[in-house]
Amino acid sequence: MPALSQRSQAFQPQPMFEILAAAQDLEAQGHPVLHLEIGDTKGFTNPHIVSTLQELSQNPSLGYIASGGMPEIRGAFARQYTQEKGVTFGADNVVVAPANALISQYLGVTCDPGDAVLLPDPGFPTYFLAARYNGLRIVTYPLDPETGWNPDPAQVERLISEDPGIRAMIVNSPSNPLGTVMDPERLDALLDIAERNGLHCLLDETYKNLVFAGDLEPLPHRSSTTYLYSLSKDAAAPGLRVGCAVSQDTGLIAKLVDYSSLFFSCGPGLMQQVAASYISRPDALAFAREIRTETSSRVALVEKILGDVDGLSYIRPSATFFVFLNISCTGLDSRAFAYELLRERHVCVCPGDSFGQQGEGHVRVTLTGDRQELEEGMRRLADFVRARS
Repeated sequence: MPALSQRSQAFQPQPMFEILAAAQDLEAQGHPVLHLEIGDTKGFTNPHIVSTLQELSQNPSLGYIASGGMPEIRGAFARQYTQEKGVTFGADNVVVAPANALISQYLGVTCDPGDAVLLPDPGFPTYFLAARYNGLRIVTYPLDPETGWNPDPAQVERLISEDPGIRAMIVNSPSNPLGTVMDPERLDALLDIAERNGLHCLLDETYKNLVFAGDLEPLPHRSSTTYLYSLSKDAAAPGLRVGCAVSQDTGLIAKLVDYSSLFFSCGPGLMQQVAASYISRPDALAFAREIRTETSSRVALVEKILGDVDGLSYIRPSATFFVFLNISCTGLDSRAFAYELLRERHVCVCPGDSFGQQGEGHVRVTLTGDRQELEEGMRRLADFVRARS
């Protein structure tokens, strides 16, 4: 067969799907697996989205729509962000696409091959994969577990001053994989540093509505900041593939629209109709509050199960539905731990090194599946750690 291009080597799968494939191989052999690896909200059902989907599917819209998204949903997201950020956004400040795709698209329209991008470590794997795909150099700024997984803004400033090739920065709060909310003063400092240094800044706030203690305090808006959001998590609707990027830079948004037009013409209109109907509801965030109440309860369940496991440590999550466990007490690296746990106990978790060098010695556990499966999976994990500590 003809050889593939060198460029094709830049395409890499998300790591959680690699271990998912290994789990599915076990299942094909007749071994039930407890899935705690994917941030899928399958354990929650959004009745509003289900009923709207059923209603619209009776007379579905199956034609092409605008590449940037249907006007109704772009307008709905614009109104949402106008209210949240205290500045005016219109439909032309919004592009609608799967949030995971928008990460790569954003780096593609803000950076040229050879430029550098600042990424958090630990951070969501797509940040790293998208940067490599776009031919960018990766410079990481570490998140420190000693400070609750917060960055050091002074260190970020030094990294920028030492590398004039840095053109963009990604910031994520609440964090996937950590389940933590960045200290507001540090987050504000990062956004300020990006603006003062003329960097593009993508603030990934996919989990902004899943903070256990309540809503996040609004920060001053910076014109250099682009916001990334998705309905996959707080609406429990990952299958809709509806997310958005919001920016005051209409030129940037227009190029993201062009990118979408080139690669997939447009999103599915039916799904965007459903999403627009949902986010326009006055009580749309009520469902998100239900998710975070239940997730907080599940965190308490995990704490109860892991409370007497010597050597196992973690920072209690304050948002999202992830727990990032330090498993270094077992003497196993994160990948060996995850695959041995899968083979021996049929529990699937995500290796921490998937999220950067700082993630080594950790695994990410997802709390969104069936509650009984979560409890059994955590008991098996606890027993696995005890046997190796």
